[in-house]
Amino acid sequence: MSDPRLKHDPETNTASLEFTAVLPCELTDEEKLALAKEAAIASEKKGQLENEKAAFDKAHNELIKAEDLLITGKLALLQKGSVNRDVTVSRHISYEEGKVYEHRNDTGELITERAIEAHERQIPIPGSHTEPAEEGEVVDADFTVDDVAPALVDTDDLDFGPDADEEEEL
Repeated sequence: MSDPRLKHDPETNTASLEFTAVLPCELTDEEKLALAKEAAIASEKKGQLENEKAAFDKAHNELIKAEDLLITGKLALLQKGSVNRDVTVSRHISYEEGKVYEHRNDTGELITERAIEAHERQIPIPGSHTEPAEEGEVVDADFTVDDVAPALVDTDDLDFGPDADEEEEL
C-alpha cells in the first residue's frame, strides 16, 4: 500500500514525500533575547521563593526549638516532682534556745533551723513596736524613755544620790 502523498518520478525511478518534522534549528537573535529575559525572570522568581522558603524554615525551626524547650521544661518538672511557688512562712525566734525556726504555713513543715543572728537577739521593748523604717527614714516613735524605763528597770531599787529628787536645768 502506498502513501498517497508520495510523488513518483518515473524518469529517475524515485519517489519523494514532503512532511514537517521537529528538528534542531539555530536561534534567531530575537529568540535569544526573549529566552534570556524569560530565564532572568524565572531566576529572580526562584531566588524569591528560596528566600521565602529560608525565612519560613528559619521561623519554623525556631517554633520547633521553642516546643523542644517547652517539652524539656515540662519533663524536668516531672522528674523533679515539685515547682517553686509563693508560700507564706512563719519565723519563730526562741531566745532560750538561741535558734530561729521557719515553718511553711501551708504544711507546717520546718524549712529552716539556724542560730540567732546578732540583730535578732535584741528583744523588743514592750510598747515600742513600730513598723520597720526604710533606710534613711526618720521614725517618729509614740513613746519616750520615761514610758518604757519602768518596764526595763525597777527604779525603786536604784540610789541616785542625795540630789536625785531635784531636777537640774541644762
